[in-house]
Amino acid sequence: MYEFATFQEARFFRRSVTGAKKHPWKAWASLELIGPLSPRTAFLTHAVGTAEQIQRLIEAGHRPSGSAWQLLRQFAGNIPGALDSERVEPVRVISAARTEAAVHQVSDIADRRAAATRAWSRLNDVEQLFGTAPHSTGS
Repeated sequence: MYEFATFQEARFFRRSVTGAKKHPWKAWASLELIGPLSPRTAFLTHAVGTAEQIQRLIEAGHRPSGSAWQLLRQFAGNIPGALDSERVEPVRVISAARTEAAVHQVSDIADRRAAATRAWSRLNDVEQLFGTAPHSTGS
C-alpha cells in the first residue's frame, strides 16, 4: 500500500483518489514530484525510520549493529538538536527530526501539489501519462 509522511499528505491523497475517476493516476502524481524541500523532508523521514528501527531492536533485546549506529549518527549530525553528546539517542533523533519535519512538510506538499496542478493544466492526457521532452523556459 502507500506510506505517507504526514496526515495532510494522506488526506490529500484520499481526496485525490476519490475525485480522479477519469484519470486515477493523477491521484498520486503530486506525490511523485520533487519540490525544493522534498530532499530534506525525505531525509528527515528516513532519519525517523532509522531511529525507530534501532529503538525497536533495543526494546526487543537485540543489539543494533555498529553500521546502524553509524548511520543514525550521520543523520543526527545533520539535524539541529538531534546530537548533543558523543552518545546518539534514538528518542532525541526522532524528536528533533519530527520537529524540523513539521516545519517543512506542509510547504513541501503544497509545492508538489502546485507543480502537479501546473503540469495537469499545461500537458495533454498523453503527455501527462508518459511525459514529454524538456521545453526551454526562455530565460
